[in-house]
Amino acid sequence: MNISAKTVVAKMEQELGQVRKHINTGSSADIREHVTALRTYCDLLLATESSSEAAKSDASAMDILERQRMMGDLDDDKSSAPRQPKRSAYDDDDKPDSDSLFDF
Repeated sequence: MNISAKTVVAKMEQELGQVRKHINTGSSADIREHVTALRTYCDLLLATESSSEAAKSDASAMDILERQRMMGDLDDDKSSAPRQPKRSAYDDDDKPDSDSLFDF
């Protein structure tokens, strides 16, 4: 679920308004509660920015790898384990004439 930065900043402004209101009344427990909420919103914004940057770098690395595979620049035979011959699901004497499911 992506939360827009505008929404988070709007919530931060609401909490800051609450802090200002409680500073005038002198209630330190309420101030602490709203400042903690502000810190949480800040952490949320910072985490969202760092995760989006990491996702962009992962996506670009995957794009490069995929492009290399599509263009044939990447040699799959060297990077993967040796492939075993494909085994048939049929016995030697029970092979059908085609691979259709409707051939009985």
